[in-house]
Amino acid sequence: MAARTPSAKPGLVESGSDLLLSMDFPVCEGVEVSKRLAVSLVSPAIRYDAAFELSEGAARWGRAGCEICANLLTGSEDDRNVSLDGRPPVRTGVRGEGQAGSVCILDGWRRFRAVIRIEGGADVWHMPLDSVNRSEKGYERVHQGMAILISRPLPAVPGRMRLSLSLELEDLA
Repeated sequence: MAARTPSAKPGLVESGSDLLLSMDFPVCEGVEVSKRLAVSLVSPAIRYDAAFELSEGAARWGRAGCEICANLLTGSEDDRNVSLDGRPPVRTGVRGEGQAGSVCILDGWRRFRAVIRIEGGADVWHMPLDSVNRSEKGYERVHQGMAILISRPLPAVPGRMRLSLSLELEDLA
């Protein structure tokens, strides 16, 4: 089953202090997705809501989730780290995984923190985003940021699964 998005219905509306983006589309036979993204125009905050509707006869395997790429981080130093639910932090250049209700990304050099809150918790994987560049010294690996994948298994019965996240930036200065 290949994903189809030609019938996607995107939307963009300014509502009060938020910019609302939406899209509804079928993923495969029997699975419909509705995504909503609210970007605050007054504070550094984003809200993401996705609903996965499974009808009778839909495939009952797989996972659904959201990937966030935090490319604002450079280097993999001790003051640039990620922590799941307040567990001991690891450098942004290190892979990690676990069940979590929150992900905290700290950039001590730039003096800010990004906090992702996951309503009801989910499985979280984080990994470095690196590029390989060729220079006069040869090939070199350059740390670009990190990817965070937040997901849950699809339900085994027809119905709806929701994934709701919020992301806020906090100034540490």
